[in-house]
Amino acid sequence: MEDIISEQNHKVIESLQDQPLTVCPHCRKTVDPVFSLEERVKVLIAMPVMGHIEPRAFDHFMDWRAWLTRLEHKSPVKFFFASVGDVLTPWARERLAEIAIAENFDYILFVDSDMLFPYDIFEKLYKHNVDIVVPLMFMRLGSHKPVIYRIKHGFDKQIHQEYFQTVIVEDYPKDTLFKVDGTGMGIMLIKIKVLKEITRPWFMNTAGTGEDVFFTEKATKAGFGVYVDTSIHDVAHLGERKQITEAVYLEQKNKALT
Repeated sequence: MEDIISEQNHKVIESLQDQPLTVCPHCRKTVDPVFSLEERVKVLIAMPVMGHIEPRAFDHFMDWRAWLTRLEHKSPVKFFFASVGDVLTPWARERLAEIAIAENFDYILFVDSDMLFPYDIFEKLYKHNVDIVVPLMFMRLGSHKPVIYRIKHGFDKQIHQEYFQTVIVEDYPKDTLFKVDGTGMGIMLIKIKVLKEITRPWFMNTAGTGEDVFFTEKATKAGFGVYVDTSIHDVAHLGERKQITEAVYLEQKNKALT
């Protein structure tokens, strides 16, 4: 039954752009479709905040909130918002995940405060109906490489402990959805069942890696699918006073090869 309901919701989302809002024939005002909270897909928009948010990012987020309000008017999705700030980002993610589970959400959509993205980012990610999915994103600093990783596992015989190493995937397939071992978390849509079924901590770690790789490695090891949609090109990571997109990454890569 859950799969049938999910499939129906996906069809609603995909057809949103062609559906006008319901209009009252008498007063011509828009009218909300009748969806009870129990019938809705509950999504927590979760933002960990470390310090200052750039004005353009804040403005973009507020405009996106208006977009999501309109989306709620014509779809069985209900959005809620939460942020945790002035703490380590991994700890903020832990707290936001706890809220999502405690309040019985269906999805959590992490959105970092230094990201710009198309307003329909949720619809584009949600339609894939996979455990974990992210858009194409790039590093904020340095060589601006894609935050897509292959993970190599090993065993250290001296300390008798397993370890893993990451390899950046630069030869990613274009304009498609493909499965990966690990990704960044600037924007990430996660089914709550993933958080419920893997052991804690989800993000806090002493493994010498970021919380994004730590989480996605745990998820893939537990049998969940992690995917990247490389058809979403217009996600920008705010860094070094410029927007880091695929075009910036490819330009820098080509310069290094010449």
